[in-house]
Amino acid sequence: MLAGELALSDYMLEKIHIESITYARLMSKTYVLDAPVFIYGVHVVGSMYTVPEVTRELKSSQATVVLQEFLKEGLEIEEPLKKAIDVVTEKA
Repeated sequence: MLAGELALSDYMLEKIHIESITYARLMSKTYVLDAPVFIYGVHVVGSMYTVPEVTRELKSSQATVVLQEFLKEGLEIEEPLKKAIDVVTEKA
């Protein structure tokens, strides 16, 4: 192998490593989803949470199907903590 080919190979390995780290960071993000995500079918990658009130807002069968797909992908539905509600209310 020529020296130039080795340098290109090292460059490609570094680029792949950087892209892998970037992908891992995207995958490690956490999102709190509101109704429009399900209504419009927005694609989300990462940890996903929503609250029961959001699921009750979904009226169309299409939005309900999208919600079911998100649940299969790991979406968690949780009640917010009272402390969290108080902090958000105070900041609003």
